[in-house]
Amino acid sequence: MQRIAAKIFTVIWSKLVTWHVPDFLRMPVMLAFIKALVIGINDLHTRFLTFRSFVNYQLSITPQVCYMEKALNDKYDTEQRRITIVDASENLPVVLWMKAENKPKKLYTKVEGNPVTLFTKGETAQFTVDFIVKVPVFVDFDINEMTQFVNSYRLPGRTFKIMIF
Repeated sequence: MQRIAAKIFTVIWSKLVTWHVPDFLRMPVMLAFIKALVIGINDLHTRFLTFRSFVNYQLSITPQVCYMEKALNDKYDTEQRRITIVDASENLPVVLWMKAENKPKKLYTKVEGNPVTLFTKGETAQFTVDFIVKVPVFVDFDINEMTQFVNSYRLPGRTFKIMIF
């Protein structure tokens, strides 16, 4: 269906001009003059087709992970396609008490062999992000631009974090 709809917009302007000029006026000078008049319309038509393909590409991207990965890789990593989207892990927060509360949480050193992992606010279950965009170090990108790009396609209410690995 998509291919049939795309044929609607196919116009060969030089043939169209020739067909609409009567036979007795089809002299080379007259055809050249009329084709020169149609150059502006041909330029607008080409711009329209370019804009149409751009909008169709934007409409094909949905908040699904596979489509967002495709869009990110199309924009930032076209050759090796290493950008991935993964679900964020939810960790239970380690509660630390103040000295005045007299309930200290003991943190151990590496030598003692009983480490306690402290997570950042974004990694705990209360404040976790919904998904993480993993970008390799070798990909050249602007973090603000990528943030806006993901914001334009993600579902409202979903949070994310861009992690460079």
